[in-house]
Amino acid sequence: MQFQSILDYQNLDTDLLKVESEIKGSKEFQSYYQTKNGLDAATTAMVKLNSDAGDAIVVYEKLRASVNEVEAKIKDIVEADIAALEDIGAADYYDRQVAQLLETLNRLERDAQRCQTRIEEIKNTASKTMDQGKLLQVKLRDAEKTFREYRAGFAEKISGINKEMAELEKKLPPKYLELYKSLRKNKVMPAFVEYKQQSKQCARCYMDIPAGIQEKLKNVGDWCECPNCRRILYIP
Repeated sequence: MQFQSILDYQNLDTDLLKVESEIKGSKEFQSYYQTKNGLDAATTAMVKLNSDAGDAIVVYEKLRASVNEVEAKIKDIVEADIAALEDIGAADYYDRQVAQLLETLNRLERDAQRCQTRIEEIKNTASKTMDQGKLLQVKLRDAEKTFREYRAGFAEKISGINKEMAELEKKLPPKYLELYKSLRKNKVMPAFVEYKQQSKQCARCYMDIPAGIQEKLKNVGDWCECPNCRRILYIP
C-alpha cells in the first residue's frame, strides 16, 4: 500500500501530539505557564508605569515653570509704584491684571497638585508591582524547575517517537511529506484520511465531495485534497 509509510508517520506524530497534550494539560505546566504570564504582565505594567511617570513629570515641570512665570509677573506688578500712577484707569488696569494672574496662578497650582498626586499614585503602584514581580520571579524559578523535572519523565518516549519519525521521513515520497507538514503546521490533523466512495464525503469534515473530485478518487492509489478542509483524501 503506497500510503502505509505516511500513515505510519501520521500515527507516530499523533502519539507525539498526545504526549505534548498530556504535558501541557499537567498541573506542572499550568503552574509554570500561569506564573510566567503573571511575570510578563508585571513586566509590561512596569514599562507602562515608567512611561506614565515620565510623562507626568514632564507635565508637572511645565506647570511649575508656568507657576514661576506667573508669580514673577505678579511680583513685578506688585513691586511697581502703582500709587505714583496719575491715571486712575492705568491703576485699574494693573489691578485687573493682578486679579487675572492670581486666577491663573490658582488654576496652575491646582493642576500641579493633581499632577503631583498622580505621580505619587504611579510611584506607589510601581512599588507594589515591583514587589509582585520579585515574588513571581522566585515562584517562576520553582515552577520551571518542577515542570522541567516533570517533562523529563517523557523524554525517552518523545525521543523514541522522534527517532522513528526521522527514519520514516527518509522513506517517504517528498510530496507526501511536504503536504503532511503543511497541514500539520496549520493544525489540520489527521492530514491523510481514507476516502470511502460510497459516502461521497470527507471522513473528517463531512462535507460532500464535488463530482469533479469524485472522478479523481476511483482507483487504488488515487488521492486529492478535500476542497473544504484541505486534508488529503486517498483510496487505499
